[in-house]
Order: sequence, then C-alpha cells, then structure tokens
Amino acid sequence: VSDAFGFCMDLGGTWYVLTFPTENETWCFNTVTSRWHQWSSYPYAGTHGRHRANCYCYHAGKHLIGDFENGSIYRVDIDAYTDYENSIRSQVVFPPIAKDGRWIYHNRLELEIKNGVGLATGQGDDPQIMLDWSDTAQREWSNEHWRSMGKIGEYSKIITWHNLGRAKTRQYRATITDPVEREISGLFLSHSVGGY
Repeated sequence: VSDAFGFCMDLGGTWYVLTFPTENETWCFNTVTSRWHQWSSYPYAGTHGRHRANCYCYHAGKHLIGDFENGSIYRVDIDAYTDYENSIRSQVVFPPIAKDGRWIYHNRLELEIKNGVGLATGQGDDPQIMLDWSDTAQREWSNEHWRSMGKIGEYSKIITWHNLGRAKTRQYRATITDPVEREISGLFLSHSVGGY
C-alpha cells in the first residue's frame, strides 16, 4: 500500500478513486451508495487490472483523466459504455446464500435490472447478461448462462433462470459487456430448504 494514490470526482455524487499500482488494483468509493467497487480497464492478461486513470482534473466543464500507460487524456462520461474503445465489463457478485449448513434448492432466480436498453444496431442491439455461480467461496465458478436484457423498448422483459440445483452455500455473479446502460438492483430467489 506504500505507493497507493487517490483522487475524488463529482459525477452526480462524489467518487473516491484509490489505486494500488504494485497490487495492480483500483477501488472506488461511491458516496451516494456508501459502497466500494473495483474499477478495471480491459483487456488485461488476467481477470482484473488497475484502471487507466493515473490523475484527474475538472477543466472547462469536463472531467478529465490521464492514462498511466500512454499519457493520453480522456474525458469521463457516465453515459459512455466503452473504455478507450474497449468493452467495459460490469460485474456484480451477490452475497452468499446459506441456511445453517442445510441444502438449499435453487428453483427460480430473477434479476431485477433496467431492461429494454438495447441499441438500434450493432453490438448491443439485443444486449445479454451472463449469470454464473460459485459453491466454493469464489474459488471456482460455473459455466455462464446467458439471457437477453431486452431489445430497445422491451421494458417488461423478465430475466429468469430455473432449476439451478442445490448448494449449502452459493454466490451468484452477473456480468454485462455489451455497450449499453447497466443497472442491476436486485436478485430474487425462489428456493426450498432441505436436510443436512
């Protein structure tokens, strides 16, 4: 942590961006939600890497960041869905689901998201969301199971998965890479509890 550095941005609420260069990680605290989340820039050789932002300033009504690799300056836009022409991989890992060491049968899972956000043409005209899960405390993950988030105007689309097996402890993870608006607000699980 000795080389860590940070800065604040006001993007409709203050964000504190903290980068650990040696650890190759960037974490961001959103003061509106009072939550930390990890920022990464893709592609990277591994799963995650630090974000490109090495410095920040607000000038002439624009939020600007400097790239640590190539010295380029970018404008931050919360309505942009690419990062230096690369996909932005948004990922939510939900809290573990467990019940006193008993088997939980996962019958139906529904994600509450902002749907109908598809683009008119190109990548994202039928945006996809991927669901996978871990029954091993995030050491291993299942295959991804894809669902449509809804083409443009499909606002009543319900995103569900059925018959997801059983586990004593499970964590679900949702991932979006299409260049569209992303808003995941909840996970609802219909389940039953069995024996030990």
